[in-house]
Amino acid sequence: MSLMHKRIFHHDGVRFFKITSPSIQLPLNQLYPGTINQDTLPDTPFEIPVNSWMVEYRDQLILIDAGISRLGEEQLPVSHNAAPSFFEQLALFGKKAEDISMVILTHLHLDHVGWSTVFENGVWKPAFAGATYYMSRNEVDYLLSDKGIAEGGGDIFKRNVLPLILDNQVRVVSDPRSEIAGGIMYQEYPGHSPGHMIVRFRTQHSEICFCGDIFHSTLQIGNPSLSSSFCRNTVQALTSRKTFLKRAAARGSLVCSAHLDSPSAGFISFSGGGYSWQPLQPDGKTQN
Repeated sequence: MSLMHKRIFHHDGVRFFKITSPSIQLPLNQLYPGTINQDTLPDTPFEIPVNSWMVEYRDQLILIDAGISRLGEEQLPVSHNAAPSFFEQLALFGKKAEDISMVILTHLHLDHVGWSTVFENGVWKPAFAGATYYMSRNEVDYLLSDKGIAEGGGDIFKRNVLPLILDNQVRVVSDPRSEIAGGIMYQEYPGHSPGHMIVRFRTQHSEICFCGDIFHSTLQIGNPSLSSSFCRNTVQALTSRKTFLKRAAARGSLVCSAHLDSPSAGFISFSGGGYSWQPLQPDGKTQN
């Protein structure tokens, strides 16, 4: 099976695809700096995958998050591998940018909004000209707050949000829980960022959840109290993570993550008073 075929998944009547960006490289003891047993975490570089997802749902082609752009690669500690570019991967899946009808952003960090726009002829333009983009009101407000601007939010707004507004392609969602299209729920799970959202697709028998940055490695599934150095509010992040894990395990949701290792999709199971991760394989089976 080719590499690209390993990134095509079928589950409960839905076909979806994983699009990768260069991985972020960060030692575990810097990813989880508040860990009690800090000395047990290695200080060697740890690869954090960066995944976007493309979903064929009903009569639409929907993108969940937009990866790291070339500009973002200059600002993040990423690996520079020879993987096909974001749009080359679309082509390898037989898709084009103009096929995308919705772009749903879980939050507005550099590794999730990068290819929402492109720089052409001296201006930033929407990368998906026929799409409606969805983002959280709390995320936009934070980018423009004093704290957000100090963290670079103003630049993200100018590059990745304002061009969408000017082209009338964006829906800024204020409700913490909203059905933004038939069968698609957009729900707030804050902490990693002020308006961090998950996206839930209703399927024939259950649901597929695209969980953004609820966790950055499977360590946080077994130990939800771990919060990453990227989280803005660790108390909120912990509450959101526990709520998400409990719900996903109880409902048998298929979970698709922005940062877990390949295959990056799987199921949360109750295990010994906690939770464990069961990866999904491209053939739809779970890996024990």
